Amino acid sequence: MRAISSAGMLVAVATTSTAARAAAWSYTGAGAVDAAYDDNILFVAHDPLVDHSGRLDYAATLLRVSDQARWSLLPRIVAVAYDHDRIYNHTEQYLTISNVVSGERDSSNLSFNLIRDTTLTSELGSTGLTAINKRRQSSNLSWSPSRQVSERWVLGAQFGATVVHYADAARTNLVDYRYGMAALYSSYVLSERSKLTWQLSGGRLQVPDNGLYDNDNYATTLAYDRLLTENWHLSVSAGPSLIRGAAAAGADRGTVYGFSLTRALERNKVSLSVSRDVTPNGLGLLARHEQAALNLTHTVGEHTALSLDGVLMQTLNLLTTGGLQLSKVEYSDVNAGLNWSWAPTWRLSMGIGRGQQVNDAIGDRARRWHGSLGVRWSGLEHVLH
Repeated sequence: MRAISSAGMLVAVATTSTAARAAAWSYTGAGAVDAAYDDNILFVAHDPLVDHSGRLDYAATLLRVSDQARWSLLPRIVAVAYDHDRIYNHTEQYLTISNVVSGERDSSNLSFNLIRDTTLTSELGSTGLTAINKRRQSSNLSWSPSRQVSERWVLGAQFGATVVHYADAARTNLVDYRYGMAALYSSYVLSERSKLTWQLSGGRLQVPDNGLYDNDNYATTLAYDRLLTENWHLSVSAGPSLIRGAAAAGADRGTVYGFSLTRALERNKVSLSVSRDVTPNGLGLLARHEQAALNLTHTVGEHTALSLDGVLMQTLNLLTTGGLQLSKVEYSDVNAGLNWSWAPTWRLSMGIGRGQQVNDAIGDRARRWHGSLGVRWSGLEHVLH
């Protein structure tokens, strides 16, 4: 089962070394300004809107490190303004607060994530309902304690609670929901290069406006991690899952799994991952979410880097109730990028991508081309006295 977390950072935020600056706060900023083109803003099958836009993205990292604790505060804001279709102008805000405490045998990670985005982005590959610009707010609180039982054996747990609210969601099929999860795991180091982990997890989905949507899900997985060579890392996991709904909805049995393979060299990086898990979505349903992702990065010379990113998702809604017709969403996107650095903290970035989204129940197939040209800045660390 995948824990719910905030959206991935689109601007790289430089992380700060944890070395020897006891009880001191440090600050690192990062930002981007882009001009973009999109030939289907709403990602719909018919009558697409074509427009240019400007995008401002700023993120920061505030970090405090002591001998046993690490506090971090990561705010981020994204503002998008369109040239013609200004009704779709929007801002997105992200905030992550975390505290990691490490002792001789015990450790604890407490984090809070807050996201305020819109359905233009939050529903991509999930419900597929991107033809509207409605505000969505998601908050998540998670706690992960662990204990080093022996030199090779670790026991741990994870607890999480997520609350999602859609503003003005009437006649959209989107509903507010709450999701809570708990997991127990045991990890054993087999050798210097390999590790085995067993996990048992459970979750409960609740829809305040309609108790018929409430579902429980359970899963158990066995994972194997191995460092194949100095540059290659392999991780595989698999196990059964069970979803139980209201009496009329019945139950669904399936399998969850994960596979990742990474290679990191000085000039080349490769990452491939394939996974299936169970996640809640804005229809108030649990869905079987399958995803494959590929990332290739190649450094050309001292200042230039090429990248290729691809993602393929399929979201199958399970135990549908209330006459919902949308049963499956397929989403894919491929992006090619070029980055040229002319200074240690500044670079020029160009990208072009092709996306597709299919709502299986109604047979709609939406396609889009998108591109961007912008300047990115990654600031240096500043110690706050």
